[in-house]
Amino acid sequence: MIIIPARIGSSRFPNKVLADIGGVPMVVRTAKAVEDIDNVVIATDSQEVIDIALTHGVQAVLTSDKHQSGTDRIYEAAKNWTWMKTRSSSMYREMNLLSKLMSCRLSMSSLKRIKKMSVS
Repeated sequence: MIIIPARIGSSRFPNKVLADIGGVPMVVRTAKAVEDIDNVVIATDSQEVIDIALTHGVQAVLTSDKHQSGTDRIYEAAKNWTWMKTRSSSMYREMNLLSKLMSCRLSMSSLKRIKKMSVS
C-alpha cells in the first residue's frame, strides 16, 4: 500500500497538492505514476482533494488538519481507517509529492525493489 500525504494548507505554496502539472493535479499525477506498483491512497485534510482524487479514480481518505508532518498523516490513515482492514498489504510506503516529481526513475525503481522484497 502506498499512502500519499497531501496537506492543502501549504504556507509557501497554497494548494500545492492541486497544482496543475500537465493538466492533472500534482497529487493525482503522483498517485497515477505509482499505481502499477501497489494500491494507492491519498491521505488528506481536504474534502476538495478527496473529491478531485475520486474524480480521477484515486482512493482518498480524510485526516486531521492538525498533523505536523506527512508521516503523522500517514500514521492516522493507516491506524484509523476501515479501508485498511480490507487490504492485504503488510507494508506501507510514503510517497512524497516533490521527491516523486524530482526523482521519478529512482523512486519507481526503489519501490519496485521494495515490493519484490516484501512479497518474498
